[in-house]
Amino acid sequence: GTRFSMAAYKNIMYFTNGVDNFFGYNGIVCTDYTGANTYKGKYIIVANDIGYILGDPSVPSSLAYTAATPANFNTFPNVLVLDEDDSSGKGTGLANLEATVIAFKNKKIYKVNVAAPSRTQLDYSNGGLGGRAIVRVENELFFQNSSGIYTLAQREALQGSFRAEPLSDSIKEMFDSISDTYLENSAGIYVSDLRNVYFFVDTDNNGVNDTVMVYSILNKSWTTYTGISANEGVVWEDSLNLPYFLIASALTGQVREIEVGTNDNGNEINAEARTKAWNFNIPEQLKTVEGVDIFGFITEGSQIQFNILVDNEDRSGDVFVNGDNYVSGVMSGYSYGVRPLGGSTLGG
Repeated sequence: GTRFSMAAYKNIMYFTNGVDNFFGYNGIVCTDYTGANTYKGKYIIVANDIGYILGDPSVPSSLAYTAATPANFNTFPNVLVLDEDDSSGKGTGLANLEATVIAFKNKKIYKVNVAAPSRTQLDYSNGGLGGRAIVRVENELFFQNSSGIYTLAQREALQGSFRAEPLSDSIKEMFDSISDTYLENSAGIYVSDLRNVYFFVDTDNNGVNDTVMVYSILNKSWTTYTGISANEGVVWEDSLNLPYFLIASALTGQVREIEVGTNDNGNEINAEARTKAWNFNIPEQLKTVEGVDIFGFITEGSQIQFNILVDNEDRSGDVFVNGDNYVSGVMSGYSYGVRPLGGSTLGG
């Protein structure tokens, strides 16, 4: 089936999928919207009390929008043409940073101002892929395209100065293994309590998300989770306002909680951290590494085993390591308040 995007406005939830008529649900009945100024858009958002819809395949370069503070989103009477050349790609996502609306196509990105109205092209080559993988992270937007994962934000003091910067160079090999077709299945979420951004991706290129790429805002680094197949993630709060990080399993039709506890349903969670590779040139020359410091979080009582690889071959036995494992003790001082990583009944 097709995937929906949705937006809530004045107690009505609006749904659209780029194929069928968009419709609204008021808690009692669903209403299809057809006729003039209606669109079969793929993406819909609300920003500053204005509704936007993008991705109707019949008008791929048109961003339609409502007036300010309309009574409803039954119609989108205003249109801003992003580019006159439809060959520049289809609409692939919508998002906003404060008052600025960002429209993504698979080959271009635009900053939109409907007050003028006007649009400014921000990207001239790669655009964005996977509307569900556009993630608001504090004052930035994380998004993906065929070249990797990027962050888009205002980079200068001058208001409106936006620029995209790459984030995924360290996981480029894994990211490059995903075809553009399956990048559109990706989904993303920012979990502010953990300060982590999660991308659920399909590295096997079979239509099922099988891997989670996790970016830490704290230490600016990536971790990859395997064994988790998720179509979507959400942070849900119960009646006591306690948060739970939930995923929708891509295999079992179940909702599961992750990132809680210190084991995987009673089993140890194996992890591997790999440093950058060094090229010392001159093969016959003796090289001495006087020290390597590795920083990270570890659960109390857990053990880390160090290995050394030379040309991807484990040569730990040939190299002296002053202590090749570490068992954590009680943390001194104060805690950063980061919950330990773990999960219950992950994957299928």
